[in-house]
Amino acid sequence: MKVALALGAGGARGLAHLGVLKALEDLKIKFDFLIGASAGGLATALYAYYGTADNAIDAVKQILKSPKYKEIQLEDFSVEKDRGLLRKAVEAVRETFMVAKGLVNKSLLSSDLVDDILADLLPDIAIEELPIPTGYVATDLVSAKDVVILGGNLRSAVKATGAIPGIFPPVELGDMLLVDGGATQKVPVVAALALGADVVIGVDVGRPPIPMSRFRSALDILIRIDNITAYRLNDLELALSDVVISPSVAHIQWYEFERIEEAVNIGYAEAIRMRTRLRRVLFVKPAVFALKKLVPIKDARRHIMPIARKFFKFYPSESLWRLRSSKRS
Repeated sequence: MKVALALGAGGARGLAHLGVLKALEDLKIKFDFLIGASAGGLATALYAYYGTADNAIDAVKQILKSPKYKEIQLEDFSVEKDRGLLRKAVEAVRETFMVAKGLVNKSLLSSDLVDDILADLLPDIAIEELPIPTGYVATDLVSAKDVVILGGNLRSAVKATGAIPGIFPPVELGDMLLVDGGATQKVPVVAALALGADVVIGVDVGRPPIPMSRFRSALDILIRIDNITAYRLNDLELALSDVVISPSVAHIQWYEFERIEEAVNIGYAEAIRMRTRLRRVLFVKPAVFALKKLVPIKDARRHIMPIARKFFKFYPSESLWRLRSSKRS
């Protein structure tokens, strides 16, 4: 029986993943592979490379103190409800500049700056060199399919899965142009199932749409519709997981990485709270699978692979079969 941990998108809220991983270590709950989307992809790589949650947390804290990180100024992309008149005027000018820049560039941040930070966080190695199997979900703008990156350069995979459209530049990989995997899979449960997982523990650090009644423009309405669609799609995907851990980090803005201690503590506490459910599923599930061999049980998951073939691409494809064959061994 293969157990997968599916880590979801959420920007700085994804730091809670490291708290969840720390709790699983303390609970001695094992898993066979990790798969992440966006911030979940970064957490996946950090944990697989550094070996423990504490080591990964320390690495992130060091980056947050660096001049390179401060140069990004992610807070410039925030949208706040309560702002003073002067602040509104200044931000109006800045937003106008960003819109103008967005009309002539593919992203608001340069690729070089992102590369420099990733170089300090992760080594220039292949995904296959990591001690545990990992996958990184991205969205291909060319084929309109989800891409599950299972091999190749680790930094490129992390950069692709976290390439927030419009803010970070798309990543070219073969004939693909990849952006944030959270665009279509907030928590990559279906991808984990397609890779052969029998049990999927989903970690959802997303934020449901906040009630809104005022919209300044057509763009506001389009963004709102996109958020609603992503939220509904995520709910359907989470229904296929065996356990969903949902740290209460909705109050943390996507760019507030400085709140790492808070996010980690919340993730840790929530995973500990779910320990009875986690242990029950991991204990009962093997018996259920043994029963299925004797009595056919209708299961929605048997439809996953046909769906994956239609909407997914695996890169490189041979990695998929290597991971699936390990399941049968």
